[in-house]
Amino acid sequence: MRDHHVGSLVVVDETAAGRLVVGLLTDRDVVTSAVAMEVDPATLVVEYVMSHDVVTPAGALLGLVTLDDLLSLMAGQLCEMALAIEAEQRRELKARP
Repeated sequence: MRDHHVGSLVVVDETAAGRLVVGLLTDRDVVTSAVAMEVDPATLVVEYVMSHDVVTPAGALLGLVTLDDLLSLMAGQLCEMALAIEAEQRRELKARP
């Protein structure tokens, strides 16, 4: 994860039907379930520390939504709202000096 600068990995099972998503392993999972509990990394089993409650359509991965994605989207929307408020303020000042 460190080498590839990612904070999460999608965990899959190889089946006859293809790869099915069975969990998500995050850097937080590793820290809270392994590092904080002083688990020997050599004995660490991903299945025991990963998040199992992943939402998928029939086990298929369609994409990931991250906090960074949401923050970027919200920042853009807040910027648009600020511009709309400024435009309304300018319009009002012209209409009612």
